[in-house]
Formats: sequence, structure tokens, C-alpha cells
Amino acid sequence: MDKFDELLEKDKGLYSSLYLDINNAIDKIEPFIDKSQINKRFFFKNKDLLREYLDILIAAEKDVNSKSFFKKSATKNTNLKLIESYKSKHLNTFKTLKQCTDCKCFSCIDNCKFDSCDSCIKEGRIVSCDKTRTSVSIFDNTYKIDLRNNDTNSIEYFNVLGIVQDIKNDQRYILMENINTNQKMVMYLNYTVRGQEYGEIKNGEDFDYAIESYENSII
Repeated sequence: MDKFDELLEKDKGLYSSLYLDINNAIDKIEPFIDKSQINKRFFFKNKDLLREYLDILIAAEKDVNSKSFFKKSATKNTNLKLIESYKSKHLNTFKTLKQCTDCKCFSCIDNCKFDSCDSCIKEGRIVSCDKTRTSVSIFDNTYKIDLRNNDTNSIEYFNVLGIVQDIKNDQRYILMENINTNQKMVMYLNYTVRGQEYGEIKNGEDFDYAIESYENSII
């Protein structure tokens, strides 16, 4: 089996299943939540990219099968480039869509007051949500940021472990691990017009709440 056939077989199976899971979830939740809410769900907004990719795979298969033996190789190469170009362009979206199926938001019918999908950048997913105060999203080494150390004036690099949202007190916390030293940090997280901003936590109760919420979510 050549590269074209391997990719075709693998991705038709993988993404057909994912597309079916997403549409089944939409069918279950759509009657129970506001349209404005479902329009915010990442998998709802991006499911058509999956459909388009599946259509490209099916069209490529038909194109190759319609060619004579002597033209199949060239046709496979042409279609392989088309498939790889589209997949490369949307791969991060496809990875996040796969994460959606393991997310607490996937089949939730609440009219959400949390950030929900907006907190799941970089292939994250909500792993805990009590629907009243606290939600926690985690990232499996997919979300990295760099921060300047004010003491040394050097740039340090971090893996983002999770984001905790507290809607009761309108706070967000970001939990990180230094890639070089493995030292863990917790900071306030704010979204501004300039992007994400981070603040030092001096309140012990806030610090304990963020740590406890994160640790309880990954047990």
C-alpha cells in the first residue's frame, strides 16, 4: 500500500467517525439550547471543515479509480498533494475537534455562563465544570507561552497545564510549568484588547482555590 492509499484509508476512517460523533452530539443538544449558544461551540462552527476534507478524500479516491493503470501513479501524486495541503492548513482545528469529543461541553445542554470553547485554545478541553462557579480546562503539552522574568530580564518558556475559571468572583487562573526547571506557577489571567495578561497572586485563598480546583479536576 502506497502513501496515498494509506492516508486515504486512515483519514476516511478517522474523520468519518469524528464527523459522525459531532453530528450526533449536535442532534442531541440542539433542541435544548439557544441557537446563540450552539453557534459558540467550537465543533459546531468547524464541523464543515471536516465535511469538506472528507469530500476531498472521496473525490480523490474516485479520481484515481477512474484512471487507467498507467495514469494512476501520477493522479495519486496530484491528489496526495491536494489532500496534504488541505490537512496541513486545518490540522490544528482537526486536533481540537477530536479533543471536543472528550470535553465536558460536548453534550452539555446548559446555556453556559463560562468561557467554555473560548478557553479551549491550543487543543484544550474542559475536564471539570460544576455549572455554577468553577470550570477547568487542561492542555496536554499543546499550549506553550513565554514570559519575561523581571528579576533576570530573561525570557522563560512554559507549558500551560490548565486554566481555572471562577465566575462567582469573575477570576481566571492560569497554571504553568517551566519547561527548563519544571517549576510550577499560578497566575491571574486576564483577557484584554492587547491579548492575554498575567498577574501575580498575593491572595492565599485565591491561590489555594486555583490549585485545588485544578488538582481535583485531574484526579
